[in-house]
Amino acid sequence: MKKKAFQINRLRFFPKIPKVYSTSKVGHTFFSVILIVIFFLCTILHAQSPFVPLNHRVYSFIERLSARKSLALTPPGSLPLSRKAAAEYLKKIFQKNAASEFLTEEEKDELNYLLFQFQDDLPNNFSVNHNSRIDKIKNWRLFSGWLPKWIYGNGRNLFSWKDGEVQIFGDPVFRYRTLNSVWNSDVRTEHHHFTNGIRAYGCLTNYLSFFFDFRDNKEWGTQKYRLGNYTLPRLGFVRATSPDYIYHDETEAYIRAGNRKFQVTFGKF
Repeated sequence: MKKKAFQINRLRFFPKIPKVYSTSKVGHTFFSVILIVIFFLCTILHAQSPFVPLNHRVYSFIERLSARKSLALTPPGSLPLSRKAAAEYLKKIFQKNAASEFLTEEEKDELNYLLFQFQDDLPNNFSVNHNSRIDKIKNWRLFSGWLPKWIYGNGRNLFSWKDGEVQIFGDPVFRYRTLNSVWNSDVRTEHHHFTNGIRAYGCLTNYLSFFFDFRDNKEWGTQKYRLGNYTLPRLGFVRATSPDYIYHDETEAYIRAGNRKFQVTFGKF
């Protein structure tokens, strides 16, 4: 009995923390506020399309043409551009070139390819003249007739689905790179990099757009790595279970709502 009384007094000695300061309560409240803001925006704003990744070739193409002062092309706004903004700028280049031929044949081919890549963000009455390699493979006699229609249905994405306001596009990511360097006749270095993952983007009704890109990476070669979990320049957090190779992840995911003058983006990118 004495031991029980001591425990009760001990509990009374420490003041009870009010619920308002509970970490989980604060986290739930913050998340609820974010959801309320997003759904409120959904009722008054038209969603922006997802951003174009900064390593996309469309940026170098636009930069080259914008540098020509004789073309009088107004550079786009701050980077990164949304897919709709990039598509609109490419359409202006196409229309300007139709009025006065200023693009070389190589630039025309690249413009047609980029317009094809952003065709889902262009008006429906805007036709693009580009026959993709995927379409050629699908029309090949060996594959024609038995491939499901949803596989590269738009000639660009492995999976694409459009139903009114909803647009969803997805692709697997597989990439292997190798780099061999010879410093001297006696010193030779090798570096291998394998990436796999998935990328998807689109719009959920007219109010929300989304983007996510999840990738796993493995690097190995002549370099030896320290065991454990740590950070490396350019890679961030890495995991090494062997001195011969390392693993690291890449994650980019967000949802976005807004109009031309106001946007709300929530996620990691």
